[in-house]
Amino acid sequence: MTRWETDLTTRDTNRIVRPLEWGFDWLEDFSDPSHGQAFAPPELVGAIAGDARNNPPARGESRLAPQPGDLDRMIALNQEIVRRSDDFFGYETPTDFRIEQRHQLLFPTNVRPETLAQEAEMRRQAEAGESEPAPFLRFTSAVRTPYPENDQMNARWYPAPESKRRPGRPKQAIIVMPQWNADAISHNVLCRLFNRFGISALRLSQPYHDIRRPQELERSDYAVSANVGRTTAACRQAVVDIRSCMD
Repeated sequence: MTRWETDLTTRDTNRIVRPLEWGFDWLEDFSDPSHGQAFAPPELVGAIAGDARNNPPARGESRLAPQPGDLDRMIALNQEIVRRSDDFFGYETPTDFRIEQRHQLLFPTNVRPETLAQEAEMRRQAEAGESEPAPFLRFTSAVRTPYPENDQMNARWYPAPESKRRPGRPKQAIIVMPQWNADAISHNVLCRLFNRFGISALRLSQPYHDIRRPQELERSDYAVSANVGRTTAACRQAVVDIRSCMD
């Protein structure tokens, strides 16, 4: 097991080691003193609220330097999130649900030669009209980030063929969530397998993944990273996006 995991973690050469950041500015709506306690450092409250969305930090990093007591503040903030989880994961249902026909691309997360060649071939086939467009569910995420591309939710739709539906059984559908740092075709085969059993599948692109990935990234670093607040906010967006897909 150790050898296998080591092989997996060392085969990619485009990993970036980032410094620990608390990322209070990514949880600013739960860091507001109007909620009963100011969990963010004093310089954040009121100053970051409107600015973080319009002027994101370079490469997505926090604009706040670590401060004494940040660990205690983050613990208290997480306890507040747990206490008010309905509010934290609450949202307004998006109103711009739509199906887009688009060619499937890879959006690779590594720079291995065989992967880049696969990506190039998929793009060539799309441009030459040799691949069939596929239906994708798109809508604006109810949780916003500094990255417009990330805020456009994306999910490939695999409707079950009518011939595979069993008579008398109600229509069934499942949401498939690929793993962290998945490329755009991970788990697509699983969706086709569900189709064989008459189950439709919606293959979700998680926050900061494949077509939602900011252009500055080669991997889906912002979904899980050394920035604690950003990681928590990404999980929040993922939950809200899944619930919106069910809507």
